[in-house]
Amino acid sequence: MLNKIPETRLSDFRKRVAHVLKQTLGEKLSAKERLFVIPENHFNIYTILFKQSVSEVKITFAEINNLEEDNFRYIDLKKETDGDLNIEGFRPENNLAYFRSMGFLNEDINWEKVVPSSIQLIDFSSTDQYTDFWLKADFDSIENNLSKKQFELIKFNSNLLNRSSFGFKEMVNQVADSQFTGILNEILGAYNKGWFYVSASAIGGLIEMLLYKTAVNYGKDNFETQRDKITKKNYVKKMRELRNFTQKLDEKQQIHFDALDELTMDRDYLTRNAVSHYTSGFVNEREVESLFVALTNTYTRYFVPSKNYADSHPEHTLNHLTESDQ
Repeated sequence: MLNKIPETRLSDFRKRVAHVLKQTLGEKLSAKERLFVIPENHFNIYTILFKQSVSEVKITFAEINNLEEDNFRYIDLKKETDGDLNIEGFRPENNLAYFRSMGFLNEDINWEKVVPSSIQLIDFSSTDQYTDFWLKADFDSIENNLSKKQFELIKFNSNLLNRSSFGFKEMVNQVADSQFTGILNEILGAYNKGWFYVSASAIGGLIEMLLYKTAVNYGKDNFETQRDKITKKNYVKKMRELRNFTQKLDEKQQIHFDALDELTMDRDYLTRNAVSHYTSGFVNEREVESLFVALTNTYTRYFVPSKNYADSHPEHTLNHLTESDQ
């Protein structure tokens, strides 16, 4: 059960949402209200108190729940974070990922349902201000996307790869998978035309494809799964296994996966999974570029070493593939 706060505060939250949207949208309220995530859902709202240097800082964020009401919980991490120089000052999403990786947040939080725009450096007791910050983040994202011209679907082609600033041409050549190339072309085509939701929705699949191919290249593609679905938890466990497996190999064939890498994977998954909560289909450009960086890092840090290993052990790879087909 989540701790209750005075019902008036949660009520004030809803009243503030209604007031701000009415003032902002005016006659367009009924048509545009559905574009915002708050009116369409109920939330578990958390405020975390922690130490950053000598200061006490508060982060508030919201998790979509399947209930018919909003709930609130206050979490005190002052003791756990006092004196920890890993705590950042102005990137609350990074701090949340760090707290998770350190086991500070043992609450029953479904991180896949945390709304990115709800993550704010403020106490929920400042209800009106917190609500305004959250709505402003959603409003800016929606307006940014509505201002972009609509476009017709085009036939995507490999020329888009050459115009990318993320170095995808080498990635495509090394991965050498027509399905991977086709999906990436479609993503880049949509991105270059400003269709960010389409791009963000698909990048996560490419990241997981590279992680899986990494395991295959080492002959370690046996995942412990539930209901045959490979989750982030399974990939984290697999990367730890590959780190141990490769530690005595040539440096160019080694997987390095430490606490920082796990933290980065947590943050990338948080960004990737949060896309599904924009029920309107709107995602901002910064989130897409963050996922492009995650894809590039996955390729460089994990797939490339595994490819180096596979290229130097062709007999191992051949035997593994033969066994898999039996």
